[in-house]
Amino acid sequence: MKYYLGIDLGTTNLKIVIIDETGCYIDSVVLGYQILSPHPGWAEQNPILWWEKTVEAINKLLKKTHISGKDIKGIGFSGQMHGMVPIAKDGKVLRNAIIWADQRTFKEVDYIKSALPLSVFKEKLGNFPNSGFTAPKILWYKKNEPHLYERTYKFLFPKDFLRYKITGGMNTEYSDASASLLFDLTKKDWSHEMLNILDIDIEKLPSISNSFEVIGETSKEFEHLSGIPKKTPVIAGGGDQPCTAIGNLITKKDQALITVGTGGQLFFPTESLKIDPQLRVHTLLHVIDIYYVLGAIQSAGASLKWWMDNITSEVSYKDIDNTEDFSKPGANGILFAPYLFGERTPYMDDKIRGTFIGISYVNKREDFIRSIMEGVSFAIRHAKEIILKLGITPKKYYLAGGITKNKLWTQILSDILNEELYILEGEEKAAYGAALLALFGIEGKDLDNVKLKMKSIVKPSQKNRILYDELFLVYKDIYKSQKELNYRLFSILNKIG
Repeated sequence: MKYYLGIDLGTTNLKIVIIDETGCYIDSVVLGYQILSPHPGWAEQNPILWWEKTVEAINKLLKKTHISGKDIKGIGFSGQMHGMVPIAKDGKVLRNAIIWADQRTFKEVDYIKSALPLSVFKEKLGNFPNSGFTAPKILWYKKNEPHLYERTYKFLFPKDFLRYKITGGMNTEYSDASASLLFDLTKKDWSHEMLNILDIDIEKLPSISNSFEVIGETSKEFEHLSGIPKKTPVIAGGGDQPCTAIGNLITKKDQALITVGTGGQLFFPTESLKIDPQLRVHTLLHVIDIYYVLGAIQSAGASLKWWMDNITSEVSYKDIDNTEDFSKPGANGILFAPYLFGERTPYMDDKIRGTFIGISYVNKREDFIRSIMEGVSFAIRHAKEIILKLGITPKKYYLAGGITKNKLWTQILSDILNEELYILEGEEKAAYGAALLALFGIEGKDLDNVKLKMKSIVKPSQKNRILYDELFLVYKDIYKSQKELNYRLFSILNKIG
């Protein structure tokens, strides 16, 4: 039997999945790590730790499954998007990776907004500047650490660093490149216009391949570390969102995927290039040579994790499904806006911050928990509303991510969206998608022939529909009512560091 590995470098976990030659999921291993924040608003990680976790996870998975490394016939990659890993010519990592959640680049974002006409973002880049993207990170790096910038041979995206460690090649692929704000969607290549204006050397960017293309082979050193033979084919892979879509077999325009993990994403495939005239959502390239429109919620599961880790210790994650016993729909009057990392869709605003409104003496910790789940769900509904106005009308909505382990939250999301949500069997969908890409790229396996079982279908309850419709209107007004106060606070705090 032939087997294939899918490696997903997530924001807080490294996940590796093994599948067989039919596309059947066999097993997985997950190892965690932390986000480093040496200054307020900064978000970094050590790429060497990623690599160590990768080697550890591969060995654990092969031991767990009793599968020999010699039976691994290919490796695929998925990973957190928008990050920046600067590499010297000798392969040395020059600094910690600056990841998607980083918020330090607000000055660079403002500069990019002023340096290019709006038409360039609308007609070529397909995205509005935001600190999450790679371009402002490189600009910050060049300005604040010029000695390291000069030594930089290539900027790699996070997953591409892992592939470099396995193969020695410094490459990328279209899905990650299109999410950098350095990519021309009409030409499907690096944007020379953007690079010239920002004075970024194109030679420091990697070459671009198709996601399912074999672009390297495992090294002898990797064979020694993992037991997987040298010259095993390795494909380019893709960003975590399109790989999660592949892991849910989302390949057609009449399907949509909602993922709620650390962030929240709404993934809508489209065969033609569709760009929101107001640039409230992202337009990017899928791993199968079509486009997709993405609504991005910066702090989805991260909002609940923040609350559970830092605010309350009296309610465990296991208790959350019982929260409905203590907090009714509407969270006893509390509404939450989940802008802990700023917000992308629909505001593209790095300076806005999260808000609870409606707090009163009667509220309990369970009300805050429910308000967080409802607030994130309202944010997802807002993004969905905007995408549908672009003429994209999926027939089915699939749901993935950590939210699927929480029955209460999945029901709240279904109720607020007023949509049936389909949850497929299988774990670690991004890693699974990466493994399927390897199977597709190496063996030519048709993804349409892969079958996944339905785990559950969450149907919306109509009893809370009127309440949620009314609360949604209030939710949409929170941003504009709080924006000025948030900006004043941001200005004050920025002065004192």
